[in-house]
Amino acid sequence: MNSSKDSSRDDALLHAAIDGELTRDERVEFDRLLATSPDARKRFASLQRLTLMVEEIGPVAPPADLVRATAREVSMRKTVGVPVGRTLQGEMSMARKGMIGLAAAAAVVLVTFAITGYPPIGKGTEGTIGQANRYQAPQPQMAASDVKLGDTAAQQFMQSDAFDRLLKDDAARKALGNAAVREALAGDGLARLLADDAVRNALAGPGLAAAMKDQAVKNALAVDAYTRALSNGALAAKITDAALLVRLSDPAIAQAVQDAAFGRLIADRALVAALQDKAMNSDAITRAAKDPALASLIRNQAMVNFLNDSLIARAIQDSAFVSAISDRALAGLLTNRGLAQAMQQEAIASALTKSGMAQLFGNASFRSALGRDGFRQAVGAGALQQAMVSQAFIGAARADGFAAALGTPRFAAAMGN
Repeated sequence: MNSSKDSSRDDALLHAAIDGELTRDERVEFDRLLATSPDARKRFASLQRLTLMVEEIGPVAPPADLVRATAREVSMRKTVGVPVGRTLQGEMSMARKGMIGLAAAAAVVLVTFAITGYPPIGKGTEGTIGQANRYQAPQPQMAASDVKLGDTAAQQFMQSDAFDRLLKDDAARKALGNAAVREALAGDGLARLLADDAVRNALAGPGLAAAMKDQAVKNALAVDAYTRALSNGALAAKITDAALLVRLSDPAIAQAVQDAAFGRLIADRALVAALQDKAMNSDAITRAAKDPALASLIRNQAMVNFLNDSLIARAIQDSAFVSAISDRALAGLLTNRGLAQAMQQEAIASALTKSGMAQLFGNASFRSALGRDGFRQAVGAGALQQAMVSQAFIGAARADGFAAALGTPRFAAAMGN
């Protein structure tokens, strides 16, 4: 019994929302319903789509004499077998006026559908009565009362042509039906960033999808220090260099790099130069020998050979690389053999360093999203990439209020989630 009452209440809220008739308390109840009920979100999305369809039909003027002819036909009909007195005659007059109005309205609707085609009848059609009443006067897109999001920018976006185009774009709806994607795009200017052609092209390539399917790369991209490093173009080229990573992943070097003293060693240019020149009697070597941790490293022949490797020697001239390899968390990734093997796949390495990716990795929302399975799955499956190449998505990304609308339950419902 309670279930039936709850269902009726839910339906009433959904229809009132479509008709723009929710009170403030009902608005809170409605938002809670969408946030907690997948079924309610689906039904509301269905109602919204039907509402848009009704609005797209547009007002159609009936033939000039249709209403007059209909009214005349109704007035000519006789009531048979009923005694007509003065009082009854008055009642019949009022009833006839009502019938005339109904007949005229029905005729307008029938002619409209005859000209434009009948809409499909199915689940959710019952919520259009209030919408049809509101449509008696011409209205642009959706009425302001249709969307009460508490945010003017979001409200305006959801009344715009850009939003209408999103609703009609299958790829965009599929991507934006993913809560992790909406959450990522809603924050820190990421949606607007994706309106940039270079950034969008960088993300849309197949290499990033391949990267999301490699466990070592996924693990690395979930670490903020690593993605921050990728936002520096010159540094990104080094930490995705397969040859450099192979040297770092050598077990003897990987162990030494994890030593807390390694950062001090590699940052001491005089000491590194002395080891490279094999100047074992230099002041730098003498000084380092007094530090037990440094002394252990400079006596490690594998470390000496590592520092004398021409590729390493060039890399450590970059202070950004020195800082990166001195970071214990980042060093743990850069010495990972699985990551070195992944970077031997040119598609993955180039995807992470492609023009435009540095801007993405510099965005906090994008970095955060890379740590969430839902977002990674959307990128790995190509769903986000397919959406981004559509004009509907590009137009929305450039529109004011898009990011604000992404975080609302009504936007989620409209996207079918």
